[in-house]
Amino acid sequence: MTYLEILGWARKGVIAEKENYRQMQEKALEGQAHDIAGHCQKMIDELDVRLATLDEIEELHNRK
Repeated sequence: MTYLEILGWARKGVIAEKENYRQMQEKALEGQAHDIAGHCQKMIDELDVRLATLDEIEELHNRK
């Protein structure tokens, strides 16, 4: 397994986790549970940061 494959698997996992939080957020909003929806948004934002970090790592790897 190559370094880029590992980054790809990590990215897929983060994207799947982000999608789960989006679904939870939608359900929370439907049920008027704004606190839970806010928590889900916070987690989605943190996962966006992780994805950006993975992108930066891949970019650094590709520069070599």
